[in-house]
Amino acid sequence: MKVRLLSACFVVFLCLIQVEPVFAANLLDSLNIGFLGVDEKKSEKIIWQDGPNRYIKIVPQDSTNFGLNEHPVNLSAEDINISLSQLKIDTGRGVIPVFSEEQIIRLSAGLASGLSVANTEQDIIFVLEKPESQMMGQTNADFFVAGRVFYQWGRLNLVLGDYDRVRNIGFESAYDPKSADTHNYRFDHGKRTSESVSPNLIDKKAFDTPGISNKFVTSGRRSDWFQVDVNKISSAFDKRKRMAFQQAKSEKLMEMQSLFGSGSGASPVTSGRTIEERLVSLNSLKNKGLISEEEYSLKRKQILDDL
Repeated sequence: MKVRLLSACFVVFLCLIQVEPVFAANLLDSLNIGFLGVDEKKSEKIIWQDGPNRYIKIVPQDSTNFGLNEHPVNLSAEDINISLSQLKIDTGRGVIPVFSEEQIIRLSAGLASGLSVANTEQDIIFVLEKPESQMMGQTNADFFVAGRVFYQWGRLNLVLGDYDRVRNIGFESAYDPKSADTHNYRFDHGKRTSESVSPNLIDKKAFDTPGISNKFVTSGRRSDWFQVDVNKISSAFDKRKRMAFQQAKSEKLMEMQSLFGSGSGASPVTSGRTIEERLVSLNSLKNKGLISEEEYSLKRKQILDDL
């Protein structure tokens, strides 16, 4: 009797998949049943979640075909932020960032936290959302990006699944008009073993940035799989900051010499610049943050003393 009942339920469920696939998938979720018999929900760890379709979680590896991860690993949220800010896609008609600034801030914090506690057999999956203007700013739409992250081969590996997947507000309202923002989407978080079929990723490639590249497998370049050398990008960023600092110091020195002389006997009065021009330059230094409030007050007094 039980066997017949189970067989009947299975037949009904198969029919349900054909007619109402979304409802069938959600039924599986509610019953904690997986097609492979793995209860991933019970083995996941939530790092951050804001509703059913915005989250960062630690889950089991999707495949061990590429070996174990190099977890735990300590990467600062700042270094991850810098690296993700450099991650861009060359569409052939322009270069676009993979993530918005808000998404980068959220993901950087989540990855820094998750990677520090994940083990060698765990990945981090995420779903983030962003609004975008369409039709010359006349309408707005929300888009999802879902992916999988792990640290291996000394690199941060990011595999995208759904990319810029539009949120279907009309379907949500029709599915359950009484519950706003509670519909559970089924996301592709990216896979090691197969490339994403998202139309927004096919045939795209990572923008040529030092420290960032697409992963190459036996079948060729994976347009959905990015490898990021966080340490290299962070070091290059620090170098650029130091160069910018040195340039700012040089600009400050030149401006100060122009305002008050070189210190070798040159008189600021005979420098060819009027009091007004020198005050304008001094204000410029202050606005750029090249001199402190105290320096500004002192030098302003020196200029005015020449009146």
